[in-house]
Amino acid sequence: MHVLVVDDEKPMLSLFGELLEEEGHHVTLASSAEEALQLLQTCPAPELIFVDYSMPKMSGTDFLITLKAKSPTLIAKTKIIGFSSFAQDAPLLGEFATLVTRVIEKPLGLDELVEVIHQFAS
Repeated sequence: MHVLVVDDEKPMLSLFGELLEEEGHHVTLASSAEEALQLLQTCPAPELIFVDYSMPKMSGTDFLITLKAKSPTLIAKTKIIGFSSFAQDAPLLGEFATLVTRVIEKPLGLDELVEVIHQFAS
């Protein structure tokens, strides 16, 4: 499975990449929403996207809105897992929560991260 991970926190990005590759997945890592949009122009379409809600310059919400406008088919057929330091039902997440399959609250423990990967990347 091809998985795209978008997060401005380098340790989280590296951890996701390592765990997904250990599970046998092809992984594309992006440290910003802008980088992810550029990568999506040349890399194979992901079947799963992990995206952070709060990133500098372009938020996770803006990334997904832009991606939906550019590739509505990709958004429609791709599982998208959002992560945020806000509670899942927090009003602040607003539109972001409607654009993702599930919101995971940060920080994630290693066991929880492995569980999420197994649940959505299999």
